[in-house]
Amino acid sequence: METVAVDLPLQPPDAAPVTGGAAERSPWVVLAVLCLGLFMLLDGTIVNVAIPHIMTSLGTDLAGVEWVMNAYVLVFAVSLVTFGRLGDLYGRRLLFLIGMDLFTVASLACGLAPGIGALIAFRVLQGISGAAMMPQTLSIIATIFPADRRGAAMGLWGAVSGLGTAIGPSLGGLIVDGAGWRWIFLINLPIGAVSLLLAWRLVPESKDPDSVRSLDLPGVALITLSISSLTFALIEGQSLGWTSAPIVALFAGAVLLFALFAWRETRERQPLIDLGLFRSVDFAAGTSPVCS
Repeated sequence: METVAVDLPLQPPDAAPVTGGAAERSPWVVLAVLCLGLFMLLDGTIVNVAIPHIMTSLGTDLAGVEWVMNAYVLVFAVSLVTFGRLGDLYGRRLLFLIGMDLFTVASLACGLAPGIGALIAFRVLQGISGAAMMPQTLSIIATIFPADRRGAAMGLWGAVSGLGTAIGPSLGGLIVDGAGWRWIFLINLPIGAVSLLLAWRLVPESKDPDSVRSLDLPGVALITLSISSLTFALIEGQSLGWTSAPIVALFAGAVLLFALFAWRETRERQPLIDLGLFRSVDFAAGTSPVCS
């Protein structure tokens, strides 16, 4: 349940809505299910509250426990675009369900972690599975809602994301003080089980009908390296110094790699990201609360 800047959705916002099944009965019910799953990804502030307790319980120092947060953020950020494209190719519902399942299992593993190394490793798994879930949500919304209601649906999605971030510290304090730090992860188990069942029954499958079964691997490499450089610079900037040579080099590398990625995407028949999305009002309405 972490909040990071995202590039969503990969599905063009003017796509035709899915008809039949759950989407035809009530797209708002599907949106509620997606938002319930989204709450699992918004515990970044909860983990922050638990840091002193984790340090004491696992006998680690601040440098070690910081990677309980940083490992998730780094892996989550670099995986978002790739999983968004995989959802377009193989099914957004499928990727959402796989991500939900793995995130729930990873939450159990985090709650039972015997040491700091294991906890960081399981947080990496949470980051991967969270990145599999997140880009599918807005793509599904863009698919099941007609154009005249899509902006409102994305705005509601963004509001839920913002609400989760706002209540995180208070909720985290209550959980840690009342039940212990392990329950900030274990509380995801019932939420994940209910979300998984509801999503399996109610969320319709959708793919990009114009996509071919191929993945732009050079594009994946460029965007992964760019986001990795940027995220690592933001993580280590305060400790190494924002004007230090390594941090400046990382920022410069991130900009250069992203420029190369954008140049490549404008020439790809099946790009990882449709850069024209950033001109969409619906897209801005859905993503601006999350990115802020």
